[in-house]
Amino acid sequence: MTDHPWAPPDPATYVRRWGLVPDGAPFSTPSSHLLPVRHDGVPAMLKVARIAEERDGARLMVWWAGRGAARVLLHDDAAIVLERALGPRSLTAWASLGAMAAGPGARDDLAACDDLIACDDRATQVLCEIAEQLHAVGGAPSSEGASAEGASAEVASTKGGDARSRLDPPPAGLVPLDRWFADLLTGVAGHDGFLGRAAATVRELLADQRDVVVLHGDLHHGNVIDFGDDASAEWRAIDPKFLVGDRAFDYTNIVCNPSHAIAVVPGRLDRQVSVICAAAGLDRRRLLRWIVAWTGLSATWYLGDTSMPAPEGETAAAAVLAVGQGAEALLAAEPR
Repeated sequence: MTDHPWAPPDPATYVRRWGLVPDGAPFSTPSSHLLPVRHDGVPAMLKVARIAEERDGARLMVWWAGRGAARVLLHDDAAIVLERALGPRSLTAWASLGAMAAGPGARDDLAACDDLIACDDRATQVLCEIAEQLHAVGGAPSSEGASAEGASAEVASTKGGDARSRLDPPPAGLVPLDRWFADLLTGVAGHDGFLGRAAATVRELLADQRDVVVLHGDLHHGNVIDFGDDASAEWRAIDPKFLVGDRAFDYTNIVCNPSHAIAVVPGRLDRQVSVICAAAGLDRRRLLRWIVAWTGLSATWYLGDTSMPAPEGETAAAAVLAVGQGAEALLAAEPR
């Protein structure tokens, strides 16, 4: 999605302003400047937005107020100080059984997973639990409002949700899914391949959104991390987008993660779709259709990403397209 220009302040400004103590080496991502710090002696992370999309995501972190998301200790329009995750467990490690996360708690938890399938299933269940917590916060625009600006806020009916929109309204200006999918919808006119079918699918889904909630928008194994200790896990989300729409959309990126290599393991998509539907109370056909839509958009972004070498983008696009085509095959086998 194309972002708006944004000139971020210098992180050093916040170190001085908020009396933070640097506690590690600074680093940057395409969207943020980050610095491990201590705030009143507590380990924390200073995060300064480099782009407007990241700044808007930070507004959601503030609104969620630790309800399924990492707690925000300090904030202004351009920066937040988050609690720092020190827990030893990793959903990526659970799903891949590759490198073990540091600490005895992580090793014990992973040992409790009998095999790759059991660990992968548990990681997916944790992601679904966090999604449910996030979706339950406050209210959201109705399905009609989710596709247009200036919608009035109404309570969304969600699995496990609460009716609190009047007391805890979501931030203004949330991006509706029709805008989020613009690159796919405008880029494949007349296309008769998978991208054309994905665009047709998302048009149908956008015209019939259900359970409209504030979405995380980028829910995957690397964005739900352990804020607990060796004794117990405390999973919370980081790095949201700024979206509103059909809650089923938030579960689509799970099946494309924690890596493209894992996402295309034969039989994995079918199993993880079943795990998600059981955990989140979703209709299987509807989730599969959203996966087709999401993988079409994701592939479009990879193919158009000039920041990575073309072969790398093509490889990534091929992987998510394989997931989408797998979802189509599962749909064809599903009873209507």
